[in-house]
Amino acid sequence: MAKVLCEHGIYSCDISIIIVDMKEQVVKKELVIKEKPDEWMFSKYFGDLKWISNNEVVLIGKNGNQQFSIIIEG
Repeated sequence: MAKVLCEHGIYSCDISIIIVDMKEQVVKKELVIKEKPDEWMFSKYFGDLKWISNNEVVLIGKNGNQQFSIIIEG
């Protein structure tokens, strides 16, 4: 399963993709975006999260042009 984690701090908003297994154990966590901590700046990244293969997941921005992917090795 893939999830998006948004860690909103004082100085930045860090957006990561997390991959978990069937036991909810984290297989991989990768920071894909670091943005200003302003909703107007980072909300554009939350369009869709899709598996494009058995080992690659992509976070697609609202406009469809921005894509951030992670690959699970192994």
